[in-house]
Amino acid sequence: MKRILSLYISLICLISTCVKSQVYKEDVLTIAKAFNDAKGYSVQLNYKMYLDHDLSKPFQDASANILKSNDKIYVKQSLGSEMLENDQYQIMVDDKMKMMAVIKKKATATSSASARPDLYQTILGGIDSSSANYKTIKKLSVIGNKVTYELVFKPNDAIDKVIVVIDKKVKMFESVTFFYSSPRYFEQVDNKPHLVTLKVVYSNYTTSPVLNQNSFSESNYITLNKQGKMVAQKKYASYQFINPN
Repeated sequence: MKRILSLYISLICLISTCVKSQVYKEDVLTIAKAFNDAKGYSVQLNYKMYLDHDLSKPFQDASANILKSNDKIYVKQSLGSEMLENDQYQIMVDDKMKMMAVIKKKATATSSASARPDLYQTILGGIDSSSANYKTIKKLSVIGNKVTYELVFKPNDAIDKVIVVIDKKVKMFESVTFFYSSPRYFEQVDNKPHLVTLKVVYSNYTTSPVLNQNSFSESNYITLNKQGKMVAQKKYASYQFINPN
């Protein structure tokens, strides 16, 4: 479940579903560019997983909150993980596994904003590289500012189809629903194969958030001891500390 509901699933899957349709491509790139150009934003992602494509009752659910302030990103998931990236560090925390990984960025001649790929370029690259997996796309409906697309993939692909709802007024996805083609086994249910549907709903999106800048500070996780060595804060003293630098 944790892997399925990872924050990056929504982005990775959206990248993999950006396809040939020029209209759909333009809609997705408009969202990506708005994300990238925004100096700050906040958005909540709600994930619901369903079995056998029955959308009447979720089998499992989770959520993630994403905050951006200039080039700083903070993500907190309801499953017990956090991610922070600022101009000096990349930090990942997993409360269930009691593990924290810290990577100190190397100083370069260019800023982190210009050195790393932005969301716009990432999705643009995804369109070019993933079109081979795509079979058909059609616009299902247009209701006011909301447009619904259906993307169908080729046989033997991990995803059967994806339903994408875009709110063109706020330049944001309203929901993305993935219908997986390969069954999975769930011991907590009946240990029988079930087809999986994952629905990601985007809510509370704003490009004018009231942000607490302390959320983007590495001091919430690490500090320096008397010898100048990086160590975890007391809250994470029992966690496995991974620092490859």
